[in-house]
Amino acid sequence: MTILLIIYTLALAALNGIRIFDSTYWYDEMFSIKLIRLPVPELLAETAADVHPPLYYLILKGICHFAGESGPVLHAASLLPYLLVLVLALTVISKRFGRSAAFLFVTLASLLASSVKFNVEIRMYAWVVLFVLLSYLSLYAILYKNQLIYYGIFILSSLAAAYTHYYALIAVAFLYFVLMLYALIARREILGRVVLTWILTAAGYLRWLMVLLQTFGRTSEGWWMNWMPKYKDSLPAIFEGKHGWILFYIFAAVLTVTVICRIAEIAAGKKILPVRSDDGTGADPGKELVFLLAGAASVFGTIAVGVGVSHLFRPMYFDRYIYTAAVCAWLILSAGLSGLRVRGAAPLAIAMTLFVCYCGYFNYTEIYRQDTKDAAWTEASVQCIADISGRTDTPTLTDKDTDIRILAFFPHDYRNKLEIRDRLDAGKLVAGGEIEKGKEYCLVASRELTAEEVEDLAKNGITCRPVRPELFKDDPDRGGFLGDLNVWIYDLNE
Repeated sequence: MTILLIIYTLALAALNGIRIFDSTYWYDEMFSIKLIRLPVPELLAETAADVHPPLYYLILKGICHFAGESGPVLHAASLLPYLLVLVLALTVISKRFGRSAAFLFVTLASLLASSVKFNVEIRMYAWVVLFVLLSYLSLYAILYKNQLIYYGIFILSSLAAAYTHYYALIAVAFLYFVLMLYALIARREILGRVVLTWILTAAGYLRWLMVLLQTFGRTSEGWWMNWMPKYKDSLPAIFEGKHGWILFYIFAAVLTVTVICRIAEIAAGKKILPVRSDDGTGADPGKELVFLLAGAASVFGTIAVGVGVSHLFRPMYFDRYIYTAAVCAWLILSAGLSGLRVRGAAPLAIAMTLFVCYCGYFNYTEIYRQDTKDAAWTEASVQCIADISGRTDTPTLTDKDTDIRILAFFPHDYRNKLEIRDRLDAGKLVAGGEIEKGKEYCLVASRELTAEEVEDLAKNGITCRPVRPELFKDDPDRGGFLGDLNVWIYDLNE
C-alpha cells in the first residue's frame, strides 16, 4: 500500500511537472516577472501598492537570482511548494490520518482545475497552500502534543502565509481564533502559550499590517476590481473544475456527519477512539472536533470576510482567493472519509479518489490543451516581433496594454527599445515625428489599425504592412497573441 501510494504520488507529480515548460504567461504572471526584475526596495514599494504582500516575489526573485530567469525556472518556483505538499501528504497526513486519506489528498492537490493551474502558475498560490497546510497540521500537533516546537512552526508558517497573500492572513486568523476559544473553554493549561503565540505572530506582522491598512484605505476609495462577489459562487471554487459543486456537496456532507459523530462521542463520554492512523495512536474526539471546526471556519470564514468587505466597502475579492483556505477543506474531506467508522468506509474513500481522478482527467486535459495552443500562438508572435526589432535600430512602438506583455518575453534591457504610450494613434505618431521616413519600425498594438490610420501613414510616406504569423492565416481578423491578449503587429517602412 505504501509503495503504491509513493508510485501514485510520483506519477501525479510528473504530470504536473511537465507543465513547467509552458512558455506563455497571463497578465498577473507578467506582473510577477516585472516585479522580480526590480531592485528589492522598489519591489517592496511596488507590492505595497498592490493587493498582495511581498514574500512570494522575494522567493521568486531569489530563485531566479541563482537559477536564472527562464520560463521553466519561473514555473518551477511554484512547482516546488506543490512537491513539498506531496511530501507532507506521504509523511504527516499518511501517518496521522491513514494512507487512504493521503491518496485522496494527493489527488485533490494534483488534479483539481485550480491545482493544475496554480501548481505551475507564476503566482503565489502554490506557496500559500504549503504555508496554510503547515499551519493547519501544526495546529493539529498543538492540540495533541502541546510542544513548543509546534507552536513555533505554527507561528512561522502562519506568518509566511500572511506575508504571501492577504486572504491567507484571514485563513490562518480563523485557526488562531478557534485555538484561542479552545484554550479559554476547554484547556486553560495551554492558554499562556496560546496568548504568547498571538503576541509573537502580531509582532511579526505589525510592520506589514500598516501597509495593509494603507492598501485597504486606498481600495475603499477606488480600485480596479469592479465585480461584486456572491458567497455561493466561491463554494464550488473550493474544488474548482469539473463537478465542483458535487465535490463541494460531498465535502459538506462529510464535514456535517463527522462533526455530528464527534459531538455524539463527546456526549457519550468517550476519551480515545479506535486506532485509525498509521502511527498506532487513537484520536481524541474533542481535539478532532476542534480541528474540524478550525478548518471549516478557515474555509467558510475566508469567503465571508471577502464577500462582506466587498459589499461594505469596495470589491476586493475574487473566487480564486478561496484557494488560500481550500487546502483545509481538502484535508477535512480526505481525513473525514478515511476516518468514518462505518462498514464500507474504506471503499468510499477509494471511490472518492477515483471520482476525483475522473474529474481531474477533464481538468488537466482541458488546461493542457489550451496552454499548448496559447504557447504556440505566443511563440509565433514573439518571433515576429524579434525578427523585426532585431534588424532595426529604432524603438518598438507599443501601447500600455502590450508593453508589459512584450517585456515578459524579452530580456530586461529590451525596455530601452520600447516607446510606450497610453494609446497608439498612427496620425499623432507621424505628426509628432516619432515615425521617421526611411526608418523601419515594429508597431505592436492591442487593437487593429483602422483603414483611415493606414491611409494617413501612407500619405506621409510610411508604409504599413500587417505581420501575421502563419498560424493565424486562417483567421485574418486575428492578429498575433502574447500570453493572454490578441495583438496586431505591423512592420513600418519595411
